Amino acid sequence: MDDLIANLSGESDQEEAASTGASSFLAGIHTENLIRREMEFIDPEKQWMRQQWLKAGEALYTKLNRPLRYLTLPAYYRFDVTMMLKRGILGVVEKDGREVLSVAAFEADPGKYALMTGATPDFELFGNGTLENAMVDPRSPHFADLLAMFPFDIVNFDLTTSLTPQHEGPFSRTMQAIEEVMRRQAPHTEEWAFFLTFRNVEKEWEPTALKQFIDNLQANIDTWPAVRDKFVQTLNVSTAQELKDKDSAIAIIQSVGKWLVDRAHFYGHSCPSIESFYYTRYPEGLEEYKISKLLMTFKRGPRTASVVPMKTTVPETWMETDLVNCIARNKHKDVEYILLSGTKLDEVNAQIAELKADFETTYTRTQPAAPTTPAPILAVKETP
Repeated sequence: MDDLIANLSGESDQEEAASTGASSFLAGIHTENLIRREMEFIDPEKQWMRQQWLKAGEALYTKLNRPLRYLTLPAYYRFDVTMMLKRGILGVVEKDGREVLSVAAFEADPGKYALMTGATPDFELFGNGTLENAMVDPRSPHFADLLAMFPFDIVNFDLTTSLTPQHEGPFSRTMQAIEEVMRRQAPHTEEWAFFLTFRNVEKEWEPTALKQFIDNLQANIDTWPAVRDKFVQTLNVSTAQELKDKDSAIAIIQSVGKWLVDRAHFYGHSCPSIESFYYTRYPEGLEEYKISKLLMTFKRGPRTASVVPMKTTVPETWMETDLVNCIARNKHKDVEYILLSGTKLDEVNAQIAELKADFETTYTRTQPAAPTTPAPILAVKETP
């Protein structure tokens, strides 16, 4: 069992490796070492979560009855994109006389970015830099292009850091970027999905931000009787502070989910669905930690004609329903436990091997993209 747990935990090595970038695109890049390092990311927990992203994407594709526009942080093997492409749910657009996927993606590491330009099909936007900067900094070379692509049908913030690192202040760069996503998605007239991944470690949070999140959760408990009753029934505590003292990871995932629903409400969107998961990392010689995942959908909610909006959000009946569901359905399920049940682990490992082989044989160019017109993208939908 110890060996199995060890095999399920490679993300800490990835995070350390990803924090060091080359000074130029190709200087000092050892392709074999980079690919070996990337393989440490390809673990069963992450792949099982990609399956959940795919299920959510397929459900959205069916509901909208059209191909999807996708914003993501795909990493070198871009498995999430390949899985959606093979199911035929991603959109295709024409750019510079050739067909590209309706995908915006970002990679901060210059060396990794250079190697990733050899993958096919091309994206409508592929930026070398952080998604956070492209979202909030007008000086970013990708700011205008990314702004022009909104709104998306799926936004995937697959982060490996805390939402509020202590050196950035309460309203961190990541939090600002998420707020900007909500603002830019506000004009969306159809349902859309938001996926969020973050390190769920209490001591890594900026203290003021964490207090504000816990206080915001408590304010909802105090304001909405149905929320209060569901909170006590589901979590077996009476206050948000009690929950934090009992299990800080659950308090954080509840508070983050609640904050996202609040921001959606501010921009006039309801939250039809919310799910949450986690897995634990066991880095050798270091303290274990949790990676939390939120999968949420949003859509425009009806607005009352009886009240004129002023400085605060006008309460709607569907908002209380959202807040109750945010507690009841935000269950923070253990992915390791799910994988160790039945044959799921073997199935996921087989899928990883298949996707890696597909990437190397089908979705990789031997040289970076040439300015010639490639063959049309074949988005043949596979049977599940």
